[in-house]
Amino acid sequence: MSDQDRTIGEGTIVRSRAIGEGRTTLVVYWDDHNEVIPLQDGVALVLGRSKPADIVVPEGKLSRSHARFTSLEEGVKVEDLGSTNGTHHRGARIKSVLLAPGDSVTMGRVTVSVNRAEGRANLLGDVVSYLDFRERLRNEIVRTRTFRRGVAVMCVRAVPVPGGGGDTHVSTWVPAVRAALRPVDRMALSGPSAAFLLIPETDEDRARVVAEGLLGLDERLVVGAALHGSSAAELVDAARRCARAAHVDERLVLHSHDALAGVDEPLFASPQMIELEELLERVSRSRIPVLITGETGSGKEVVAQAIHRRGPRATGPMLVVNCATMSDAHVQTALFGHEKGAFEGATERREGLLEKARGGTLLLDEVSELGIEAQAMLLRVLESQVFQRVGGDEAIELDARILAATNRDLTELVAREAFRRDLLFRLNAIAIHVPPLRDRAGDIDPLVDRFLREASVANGARVEGIEEEARAALRAHRWTGNVRELRNCLERAVVACTVTKVRLEDLPVEVRGVEPEAEPTRDEGIIDLRAEVRAHEQRLLLDALRRAQGDGKRAAELLSIPLRTLVRKVGTHELGEHLNAPAH
Repeated sequence: MSDQDRTIGEGTIVRSRAIGEGRTTLVVYWDDHNEVIPLQDGVALVLGRSKPADIVVPEGKLSRSHARFTSLEEGVKVEDLGSTNGTHHRGARIKSVLLAPGDSVTMGRVTVSVNRAEGRANLLGDVVSYLDFRERLRNEIVRTRTFRRGVAVMCVRAVPVPGGGGDTHVSTWVPAVRAALRPVDRMALSGPSAAFLLIPETDEDRARVVAEGLLGLDERLVVGAALHGSSAAELVDAARRCARAAHVDERLVLHSHDALAGVDEPLFASPQMIELEELLERVSRSRIPVLITGETGSGKEVVAQAIHRRGPRATGPMLVVNCATMSDAHVQTALFGHEKGAFEGATERREGLLEKARGGTLLLDEVSELGIEAQAMLLRVLESQVFQRVGGDEAIELDARILAATNRDLTELVAREAFRRDLLFRLNAIAIHVPPLRDRAGDIDPLVDRFLREASVANGARVEGIEEEARAALRAHRWTGNVRELRNCLERAVVACTVTKVRLEDLPVEVRGVEPEAEPTRDEGIIDLRAEVRAHEQRLLLDALRRAQGDGKRAAELLSIPLRTLVRKVGTHELGEHLNAPAH
């Protein structure tokens, strides 16, 4: 078999000698990529950042040869090859682990899960990559405007059901879903237990019929469907959010403002956030404490709220206390409450936050800022599950789930004796790390679209989108303030905008002044011919559309190309907003 390398996806390379006809496959998720890699029984395949690895994923946190995957009769053996950042399974760093179908490991921003096909067929073989899916969706949006067609995007998820087992891996239900679709429909994976569907020629009534048919295939499935959106990113985001709002009692949620109103959900677009979402699903159903870490503005509180909403205490209160604002003395009365006369000024009995949060959840934000004495108080409550109001002797049972969040390294604080080791163990029953926005580029476009909509509604503005030059600047910015900085940036841009689309000049100076990073090895005298040709074609298309005032037929005549070719190229260059729908 040839040893020549073969590119199977933008940025992902597989040596062709590793492609076989085995029944076991690896599904590799990275940024906007997902690729299905067949394994030959007994043949090892190495994943790493560069050659000589068999699967090359240019992810900075991978080692050159990071981990080895071998298909055995009893499962897939994964061996870490002494990597710098490690290979993780269920949150723990491993040297070697045996994966069953549906299991996965993570390496930096890369997630690899195992699929076992029946017979010699690849169960996931008729699934397009996420990049291909987005490209097809962009083209379909252009067609909807040109030929007045409808299109629906659906997000299908598998969720555990009582008495139905916990296996929700795509390999257990994707074949049945794909078989129920038309040949023209498309499917792409969105993590180990979810997939996107592109359903052309579809209105709301037909979308409901299709979705209900899919729900009849498997009781574990829930569906979110979106039919209205100005861009591929907006439709995908809306479908995903609707799927997140669906549950075993309301298995279908169609995109509408009512369905999503007031739901400040984390956005699960990038592979890193999809992986986090899988962990949230498991964590939310328990009561044990969770420690949420991440940089300032990355969305720790939003993740905590998502845990609360998805858990059995969702009907109870969700309270947040910022520990950085409280002294040790204040912590005691704030958390435990006090009895009348307990101290000077205590003129009435007052419940503390632990008592007010009964039946619900209490988030201790910036828990790293608690003083040592306050830490000891909190530890006693977590260990005994009871507390007393200040000045009282009644033992009150703790009936609140405790979540904690911090942007600091608590293990480092423990080493400096600034944080109690035993309290860290109590809070850190499960750890969730929210990655910074700069490490999950796949979330930027959907977040931009979401925040623009929200800011437009909040400010009574008529902003309907964003120009590509401005969007490119947002993608290139480092976002040291993370999601919070991006939201604030777009809120200011909407206020500053005087037209219907946010322009580059509407963005803050520090954002629009950032240029995309240059290729480190590029000689300034070398011209990127492909990029230059693409940019020139885009300028010609845009000029023709403007001269034709959005009339696709006239623009095609100006360019001397068929209308069908124009429609395809407009979709490729994401210029659909410049193409008018034909009059009745």
